[in-house]
Amino acid sequence: MKKYSNKKFILFLLPLLVVLVGTGIVIFLHQKKSIPKEEFRIRKQQVVEKVDFFGERNQYVYLKLSPGGYDAHINLGKRYFVTFERQFQNTSSERPLNGWYWYAYIYDIEQQKPSAQKVDLYALVKKYDSSYYLNQQGTILYQDGKEYQILELRKWKDDSSKFVLLNLESHQIEDNHPRLQNLKYAEQYRIGSLAIGANIFDQITKSGFLQDRDSLIVNSENDIVETNNFAKEYPDILKKIRINSDKSYIGFRQGLVSAEDEYQTLRHWFAPVGQDKLEVIGTNSYTGETKVLNTYDEFQEWRSWNKNEQKNN
Repeated sequence: MKKYSNKKFILFLLPLLVVLVGTGIVIFLHQKKSIPKEEFRIRKQQVVEKVDFFGERNQYVYLKLSPGGYDAHINLGKRYFVTFERQFQNTSSERPLNGWYWYAYIYDIEQQKPSAQKVDLYALVKKYDSSYYLNQQGTILYQDGKEYQILELRKWKDDSSKFVLLNLESHQIEDNHPRLQNLKYAEQYRIGSLAIGANIFDQITKSGFLQDRDSLIVNSENDIVETNNFAKEYPDILKKIRINSDKSYIGFRQGLVSAEDEYQTLRHWFAPVGQDKLEVIGTNSYTGETKVLNTYDEFQEWRSWNKNEQKNN
């Protein structure tokens, strides 16, 4: 009788278990389907379509670039211009996963019709030392007539970092250059951005341009003006910029333009016609105190002082 009761209980329990297991499978599959797969993000390269040098020593360059690319990491040396293309996902680390790629496209802009040399940065780093992965690409470093792309690598094991240089002529990684000894950041600009509290940035912006990363691009929010020295001295370049406003890049070639040269050039270009240079005035954002900044060294000193004032107040 007891044996019969156990059998009856099992027969009662079995359908219930089947229902529970089936329900669990359905819920699991639904949740798995509803969790979105992390989509790849793509940063397309900007293709160089046209190159025009200008200035008395060809120290400035106008580049017509393809629209729709990613302009946050485009770098100019003297002879070389580098753009990048990436596919990746939003993660907490730059450790590459399946499906990721990171390419550098190296243009020799002194060629009549520049074409890009494509370099697979992930593969290059792996070949150099497979215990590292690429974490960040920096700017171009010009030294003794040679040009290098700064790369920051990290150890797979503990994420400790090191800087190396990609030789833009040989496309090989170098790790014994003297400049690496004191390198603290992957991005090394001559003057970077003039945005912090100085009227020169406002003047450039009102003229229809944006200044950053040692270059000029078109500011789509403002019309390009024709009442400054740049418009008067380079009307052909200005015409090309107007035609290709979303594709235009103005760069200062390393080795031909120093930080002081670039600063003084911007002061001259964006001064009104008839005025040699714009009077640059820095304004302390906390006290309102102003100071005339005639040289780039003065601008740097003022910028450091202004930042310290903001921290202390």
